Amino acid sequence: MPMTGHDVLGALVGRQAFERLYDSLAKTDEQSAELLRDVWSALADALDLTTNQREALARLHGSVENVGRWQPDLQRNNIFKAANSLGLRLPSHFFASQKKAGMTATKKDLKLKNGDIVPKGTRAEVKYLGERDPHGATLAHLVLEWVSPTTGRNYRFDPMKVSITRLWEMVGGVAKPPGLARLEKMSDDAVATTPSGKRVEPDGWGNDGSPSWLLVFGIV
Repeated sequence: MPMTGHDVLGALVGRQAFERLYDSLAKTDEQSAELLRDVWSALADALDLTTNQREALARLHGSVENVGRWQPDLQRNNIFKAANSLGLRLPSHFFASQKKAGMTATKKDLKLKNGDIVPKGTRAEVKYLGERDPHGATLAHLVLEWVSPTTGRNYRFDPMKVSITRLWEMVGGVAKPPGLARLEKMSDDAVATTPSGKRVEPDGWGNDGSPSWLLVFGIV
């Protein structure tokens, strides 16, 4: 795909056609041929992209080439990063940390360090902290529709901070952490999954804020 200014100009004008024109002029009008080459060089310099612009162009090309093949979360991540590399202002709703993973329920009684025991079947909501998580991709908030009769803690407004790798043991709707072989495959394929099952880039985040497993384990 076009990357340098010469490549961009070649795609717009036609590199082979330009070379045929230059060769033809060089035989009969050397001055015009040299001026033609100068025109090409000036335009190529003007179209030369910065590193960030090249990255954005590559991501745009990837999104266009994979329409219908990439799932929405993967497209979202790619477009987000293309815009970010160009310094564009990102809409607030693009930030995954503002999205929710949805309601679920506890799979067993949860015995907490403060002495609370959250009953099995308690309605719960996993809130991934997204790209703005100060702890990286390690923790999530577990919001519970439950008030402790002993401590008085309202877990709806005072949620638990839970290691993402432990969520699957506690509530439904969260995948079990993958093994080393699967992590290696995600890295090799350049397509990863998140704890909530979203398909993203290896260093990507789902639209619910869930990080790729490669991020969770610190591989990328």
